[in-house]
Amino acid sequence: MPNCIVISGNLVADPEVKDAGSAKVCNATIANNRTYKHKKTTSFIDVRLWGAQAESFCQFMSKGSPTHITGYLQQERWESSDGGKRSKLIVVATGWEFGAPKGKSVPRETSDYEPERDTERDTDDTYDDDEVPF
Repeated sequence: MPNCIVISGNLVADPEVKDAGSAKVCNATIANNRTYKHKKTTSFIDVRLWGAQAESFCQFMSKGSPTHITGYLQQERWESSDGGKRSKLIVVATGWEFGAPKGKSVPRETSDYEPERDTERDTDDTYDDDEVPF
């Protein structure tokens, strides 16, 4: 069964890259806003990036930066100091992208291409309902 997640949001704090033995790791938290029945809720989602992705994420992102994260869910489990069992879900990133700043859209590629019209063809595009085969 696939384990895939895509989230968008803003970074809660400046990310930091750390050495984790043979690889670099970056732990960050993303604030994700959702509106349901005219109520706005915010979820704070922990994200982990590894290797070159961790380094580039920390280089280009800062507190408040909008981002899109793709990855998978991983459950972490541990025992607290009082002996209780604890767990939480985190997103392990497999990719990330810059998000659009608040109130702005991401620019889309535009083209000046216009298809040529067939001038020899009858250009009357009106149809009678009885002529349509479905």
